[in-house]
Amino acid sequence: MAEPVQTDSTDYDPVKGNQQVKKLIGNIEKKPVDPGQYESLRNEIAGHLRQGEKQQEVLQKEVEGIDAALKALGDKVEGESARLAKERAGLGSMRKLKEAQLAEYRLLAINGKEALKRLEVKRQEGQRSRVLGKEAPLWSLVTELRRSAGERLLPDWAKIRQGIQAVTEHQVVALVLSAFLALWLFAMLAVKVERYLDSDRGGSLVLLVALINRHSLLYRLGLAIVVGVTSASWLLLPRDEAASFLPWLSLSLLIALLLPALAESLCRSTGQSTLGGILSVPQRWLVRLAAVGAALLVFTLGAPDLDLVSEPVSLLLRFVVVCCTTFLMALTIISLSCFIPVLRARGRMLRFLLFVAAAVVLYLEVFGFRAFSSHLLSGFAWSFVLFAAAVMVLDLARAFFAIVFDNRHRMFERLGIRLDEGDEDELLRGIGWLRAILKFILAVSILLVLVEIWDFAGVYAQAIVAFLVNGFEIGKLLIVPARIVLGIFIFIVGWSLTLWVKKILDQKWEQEAALAESTREALLTVTGYVCYVVAAIVGLSVAGVNFSGLAVIAGALSVGIGFGLQNIVNNFVSGLILLFERPIKRGDWIVAGSTEGYVKKISVRSTIIQTFDRADVIVPNSELISSPVTNMMFNDPRGRLKVSVGVAYGSDTALVRRLLLEIAGGHGEVIVDGSSPRPDVFFQEFGESSLNFDLLCHLKNIDSRVRVRSEMNYLIDAAFRRHGIEIPFPQRDIHIRTTA
Repeated sequence: MAEPVQTDSTDYDPVKGNQQVKKLIGNIEKKPVDPGQYESLRNEIAGHLRQGEKQQEVLQKEVEGIDAALKALGDKVEGESARLAKERAGLGSMRKLKEAQLAEYRLLAINGKEALKRLEVKRQEGQRSRVLGKEAPLWSLVTELRRSAGERLLPDWAKIRQGIQAVTEHQVVALVLSAFLALWLFAMLAVKVERYLDSDRGGSLVLLVALINRHSLLYRLGLAIVVGVTSASWLLLPRDEAASFLPWLSLSLLIALLLPALAESLCRSTGQSTLGGILSVPQRWLVRLAAVGAALLVFTLGAPDLDLVSEPVSLLLRFVVVCCTTFLMALTIISLSCFIPVLRARGRMLRFLLFVAAAVVLYLEVFGFRAFSSHLLSGFAWSFVLFAAAVMVLDLARAFFAIVFDNRHRMFERLGIRLDEGDEDELLRGIGWLRAILKFILAVSILLVLVEIWDFAGVYAQAIVAFLVNGFEIGKLLIVPARIVLGIFIFIVGWSLTLWVKKILDQKWEQEAALAESTREALLTVTGYVCYVVAAIVGLSVAGVNFSGLAVIAGALSVGIGFGLQNIVNNFVSGLILLFERPIKRGDWIVAGSTEGYVKKISVRSTIIQTFDRADVIVPNSELISSPVTNMMFNDPRGRLKVSVGVAYGSDTALVRRLLLEIAGGHGEVIVDGSSPRPDVFFQEFGESSLNFDLLCHLKNIDSRVRVRSEMNYLIDAAFRRHGIEIPFPQRDIHIRTTA
């Protein structure tokens, strides 16, 4: 008799869990959620959900065990023993208890999901209110500054000293080591990049490193130290202590040093101006001033409040930094727009948009919407970073594919691939498809990051990610765009690898394996289609295709085959028969209907026959299976040649026979070893103007029939001339009747 599943008891009480979740929902509804509390509240609610899901699984197994035990007891019958009745009643009571506990946990799951949903709504509302919230306008700060004139005009450096003293000795050592590591990497990178400068293949990234490498030694040392210190400080130094301003300080220095070289490399990578991407001296100084302003702006907006001066002074200084940086950035973009064709063609629109953007930022700063102004400025900054990163990634991808294309012959040699006519385009076609799919993925990623940058509530970016990752349903069909793109990418990779593997196997088997050409071709064709099918199945599986419904698809295909796909399937099956049974092979000389020529290629749908005029005739495989086909070279390349010749009446027929046999026996292509019938001459008939003879001989390769016949005709003509044997031409006697 089956026993119910027993599990260890737990201390978690679903009733108390429900009460706590409801209390959290009430607290969320009463007051706005602080950003620092959001993660703790979310983790607490998620903890209740995890406990509830875990206990639900345990209880569900226990209920299934009780059901199994009840089933083993069988249906209740009259006269059963009291023990069985008691046991059945106990199992029933236990099942009701477990069902009641399951109901509590299900209610906990519903409440927990509702709490997470309300928490997310509150987070979005809080984010909107923080970004769109209004602070004191600028004129009120000026009034307050006048009232408090003379109070704390000098900066208070206490927090800065406290922050510097908070850095431990271990952190100082780590920062120094990071600076030396960055110096070494810069030196190694500069050496590696120099070899690519003349080839003009690296694009903006190589130009950036080259520009840095061509600066003074002091600049390179300073930049390397700042890069190392910035990366280490963001990893090691805390964010909520006195030293939290140091990472922002190092980042600001990095922006001031790196931004001019980055802007110049982007301009030079386009090279679309009359100067070929070279900045003038005023343009370079303008970029440097804008970089310094951007560094000050990043530190002003991002770093924690150091409380150096009073709040009115700090906000006024912020306004000055924002105004100057916005003005310098607008001038810089207008000045450098001549290097970018899209911006150069729309110069007026660009100037208008920059003027509107600067006016909006200054308006927000003056009227107290500083959080919204900070969001706009950070959006512009991150958009520029995204633009620069996208250009560099595209340049790197373009350089990589260009290097692959330039070194394709060397790569083919290392892989042992010998290229025939048309092989190069076929093998490199997959790389083109990979470039297209990678560009599509990059474009979608850029769009997603842009939405994430400008969506201050964080709603739309999450919705797009959910749409791409989770998909949408059409009826009962779930479509996931991300999985579809990944499936297409996997199929393209598999298809490209199959082409390369087929070519490598073909030439390896040709050199090493003792396989006939037709056998090798059949194995390669079957291997290729198997690999294509595997790549398609893997791609479809990754794309989310459910193969459990293949029976329905097969039924639909059977109906389609019965109507529209009959010829296609017939040709496909016929192609498989031709590949495995091999009644014809590549290189065979065949006659199929009115088509005569050599078999050039056999695929699963059709066969290509190249006629003697080098015209390609595509013949469906079903015709080669169902219709008579003459194969001159089926299992034996040997074949019979007939050469007809006529001599004049009165010629020595015995001499004619002897000369013809000597010519046939002396030719290298004629079989005279007895493996085939020996050459023979037959006196066929007395013609109107000649005695007609047929020379019959067997050739080692019937493919040379036309050439051998021509050579024998030359030899026969020469031999007959030497022995005075005349080859006549038709003669007619004309009688002219005259009448009196």
